[in-house]
Amino acid sequence: MTGEEHDDFVKKGIRKFSDGSKVSEEKNSDPDEILLNKISTTLNQKSIPNSNISSNQAWDSIQKSITDNKEEKSRVLTFFQKKHINIAAAVLGVFVGLYALYFFSNGIHSINPSDGTLEYTFPDGSVAFLKKGSNIKYLSIPFDGQIYLDGHAQFNISPLEDGGKVFEIKTKRSVIKAHPSSNFDIRDDNFIYQLTNIGSKDINYRSSKDEPNLFKTLNQKDMISSFGTNLPQPITSHLHHTLWTKGVFKYELANVEMVFSDFEKQYGVTINHSIDFTGKEFTGVFRDDNVNSAMKEICNYLKLDFVLAGEKVILSEMK
Repeated sequence: MTGEEHDDFVKKGIRKFSDGSKVSEEKNSDPDEILLNKISTTLNQKSIPNSNISSNQAWDSIQKSITDNKEEKSRVLTFFQKKHINIAAAVLGVFVGLYALYFFSNGIHSINPSDGTLEYTFPDGSVAFLKKGSNIKYLSIPFDGQIYLDGHAQFNISPLEDGGKVFEIKTKRSVIKAHPSSNFDIRDDNFIYQLTNIGSKDINYRSSKDEPNLFKTLNQKDMISSFGTNLPQPITSHLHHTLWTKGVFKYELANVEMVFSDFEKQYGVTINHSIDFTGKEFTGVFRDDNVNSAMKEICNYLKLDFVLAGEKVILSEMK
C-alpha cells in the first residue's frame, strides 16, 4: 500500500467514523470498504462503557479489548493481507480512538468549577453545589444517578414527583446511596472525610472497601468525620460547616492549611507564607463577601499580619 493509498484509506475511515455512525455490512466491490465494514462490525459488538467505571477506565477498557484480546484482534486482522498487517493495526487504533472519543464527548460530563462555588443542575433537576478544585463526573446518556466526586459538594436530590431518582455518589473513601428528596454534604479530599445528612431523609453509605450489600444508615443531622481511610461511627452534629453554599465558612478546631485551602478556592487568591502551621488549628468563621475582612477574621485568631498584593495574600507572624 503506497502512501497515497494509505491516506485515501484513512480518509474513507474518518468519513465513516468521525460522527460516531455505525457502518453496516453491505455488498461492495471496493476492498477498502469491505475492510472498513469489518472494523465497524467489531466495534459495534463492543458494549458501551457504563457509569460503573470512570471515563479513563472505560477508555482503557475499550482500547485494551481491541488491542490485547487475541481472539478479537484476529477477527479483524485476518481480513488483511500480510503486507497490510502493520497499517491495519495503526488504522484500527485510529478508528477505536474516534469511536471512543465520540462516545465520551457526548456521554461523560466532567464538572470543574473555575472559581468560588458552582451551582450545577443534573438532568433530573437535582442540584449540586461544588467547590473550586473539586470535580464531578457522570454519565448523561442515559443519566442514571451514578456520580463520581473528588472534593467537596452538597447535593439536593429532587423529589420523586419532580423526576428525582436514586443517586449513588462514589468518592475515594465511600459510596453514598441517596433517595429522592435527600440533602447531604460530602467532603473527601486530602484534608478530611466528612459526610453530613442535612435533609429529612435518611441516606445510606458504606466504605469503598466494603461489599456492595454492606450499606449503613446515616440519620438526619448525623455526621461522619475522619482523617484516615476508615469511617467511624456517626455522631450528631451542628450543621455550621455545611453553610459554605451560603457563603459562610465556619470551623471548629480545623487544620489551618485546610482553612487556607478553602479560602484560596473561594477567592481565587494564593496565600504565601513561610510559617510552620503543623499541629495548629482554627476555630472561627469567615464570609465570602469581602476578602479583606475574611482574612482579618482568620489572622486575628491566629495572631498573624497579612498584606493583600493583587491576587496574593502574604502572611507574617504578628510583631
